[in-house]
Amino acid sequence: MSNTASLYWLTRLDGINSLLGTLSVIGIICFVVWLVSFFVQLEDMEGSLWKSHRSAFLKIVIPTAFVMIVDMLTPDRDEAIFIMAGGKTLDFAAQDSSLQAIPAQTTLMISKFLEQQIEEIESTEKEAKTE
Repeated sequence: MSNTASLYWLTRLDGINSLLGTLSVIGIICFVVWLVSFFVQLEDMEGSLWKSHRSAFLKIVIPTAFVMIVDMLTPDRDEAIFIMAGGKTLDFAAQDSSLQAIPAQTTLMISKFLEQQIEEIESTEKEAKTE
């Protein structure tokens, strides 16, 4: 993958992570509302109450759980920068056969470079939107 494509997806990951977090919160709110309505209707102590609410429970819990798991597995921008910087450092170490140890500041330099690139991309996007 080219550097431009990597940087693009790096900036998009933060938005995707925010969307998934928002969907998780909405799902949790729906579950709490369902739970409150279930307990309000609990006066009917028959087993039919659970049977009538079971499908609604599953329609709320399963998608919410899926979105929460995907949200946990999607890195935010800082995590993605760390992943890319670590990968570039390991690529550098694999290519240099005379390397005894990884230089201490290599990952930090790559992280700073990626942050600068992302800031430039975001500033050009903002300028393009204002024009």
